[in-house]
Amino acid sequence: MQEHQITQAVSFKDRLLRVAAHAREQADTMLPGKQRDALMERARQAETTAQIDDWLASPGPKPSPHAKLRAKPVAIAKTPPGTS
Repeated sequence: MQEHQITQAVSFKDRLLRVAAHAREQADTMLPGKQRDALMERARQAETTAQIDDWLASPGPKPSPHAKLRAKPVAIAKTPPGTS
C-alpha cells in the first residue's frame, strides 16, 4: 500500500488563524447569545492551538555558554531484599 503525502500551501498556524479571524468576523455580526459565544470560543481555541503549535515547533531554550552547573550524581543506598 502506497501512502500519499499532502503538502499544504498554507501553514497549520496560518490556517488556524484564518479560522479564528473568520469566526470572530461572524460573531461580530451577531447579537449576544449561544451561537455568538460558540463562535468566540472557536476563535479562542484556534488561536490557542496556533500558540501551542508555535511552542511545540520552537527549538526550546538554549543553555548559556557560561553555564557550568551540572547535576552531580547522587549515590542511592540499596537495601537488601527482605530487610525492610
